[in-house]
Amino acid sequence: MKEISEVPTLREISADDVVRFLNERGASPACTVCGHGYSSIHIRDNESVSVLANPSVTISNGKGTIDLTRPSITVATECDNCGHYRFFSYVKILNWADKNRGPHE
Repeated sequence: MKEISEVPTLREISADDVVRFLNERGASPACTVCGHGYSSIHIRDNESVSVLANPSVTISNGKGTIDLTRPSITVATECDNCGHYRFFSYVKILNWADKNRGPHE
């Protein structure tokens, strides 16, 4: 098992970055539990997205073998109807946002 102790430097991302990322990836805004069409993104007072750092988790390559262990850093959306949470990789959103900044950013 390969262990990675580095945690990426956390930088602010906006709710707009998250929405654009999810739209480009084809993620449905509909809740996967109740089908409601709207979810909220948790933001902090300065309007950047709240990032959740979870304890280390094991990442599998889908074939049952362990690739690495690392902290899981996520962005959450919450269904406005039933409260179901969906979690998305902060690092994937940040990397995408860095490559796809709008002209005003």
